[in-house]
Amino acid sequence: MRLVSSTFEIVGGGSIDVERHLRFAGDLILAPALSNALTSGLVMLRVLRLDDRRLSVPFRVRGRL
Repeated sequence: MRLVSSTFEIVGGGSIDVERHLRFAGDLILAPALSNALTSGLVMLRVLRLDDRRLSVPFRVRGRL
């Protein structure tokens, strides 16, 4: 799955089983301007930068719908 906005992108995939349990893993990728604003104030976030200097934050969602 890919969801694109002007300020972020979500890339990932997952499943919903017959008992309505959701399992999704993805990356929240922030736009360059937002990434730069965040990393200029929080240096520790720089480890999450991609080669193009956008922040990529991995996440997981699990639970019952």
